[in-house]
Amino acid sequence: MLEYWYRQKRTLVDFRRGPLGPHFDAFAAVLKAQGYSRTGAVQILSKCCQLNAFLMERGITQCVQLSESLMESFLDAYTANTRTTAHYSPRDHARGALARFYSFLIEIHACRQPKPEPKPTLYSWVIDPYLRHLSQECKLAKVTVQRACVHVGQFLAALGQNARRPRLKTLGPEKVERYIRQHLKDSSENLVCLAAALRRFFRYCAIRHYTRADYSGLIPAVRQYRHAALPKGIEDSALQRALHAINTETPIGARDYAIFLLMMA
Repeated sequence: MLEYWYRQKRTLVDFRRGPLGPHFDAFAAVLKAQGYSRTGAVQILSKCCQLNAFLMERGITQCVQLSESLMESFLDAYTANTRTTAHYSPRDHARGALARFYSFLIEIHACRQPKPEPKPTLYSWVIDPYLRHLSQECKLAKVTVQRACVHVGQFLAALGQNARRPRLKTLGPEKVERYIRQHLKDSSENLVCLAAALRRFFRYCAIRHYTRADYSGLIPAVRQYRHAALPKGIEDSALQRALHAINTETPIGARDYAIFLLMMA
């Protein structure tokens, strides 16, 4: 499909070599299908071809090695001797072209989807080392660490500005207890797991002097009833359907109907 945009054999050879070469024909077909003009498509393809040459100079041999950092390095070299004006930015123009090609490569699984960098929060200073502690020192299962991240993270988010290092240190037991009780009341999570996660977290904070004292004792016990998980009984709507299905004209049917009535009492 490159032949639709280019005629010279030397140009076609330049495109089809290197780590990105096997994917240019398919990308050129996409540009054609999307209705790009010849000028627009050639501008995009030419910048991608220059990126391909840059990668070869760097010793990159596989398309999967392409990354955003490599593209930024290419843009640094590409715009080293160019001028940016109020109306035109060569770097932004080239970045837009590369972004289209990079998205295409990710879509066809020729490149890996870049992992989004986690955004720092007010409580990253404590939850990040805490999760590493659970994983590396306590050797807890990955799923347990993930649950702790959710439970503790939601509690710290509820603290707001008080989750910062200096403010957490100054929180007294009364405020901490009020936050805990409100969080337990509002949470839709499993309260037993939530309470256990918070107790473990407060013990960790006390050992490292992030809090004034060990506040794990402030977390109230969560009542568990032995048969709480058992069903309460058959729903009334289901019983009504069963009653209507019984033939009360027969002795057996009359007996079954009476049994169902007793169940509903």
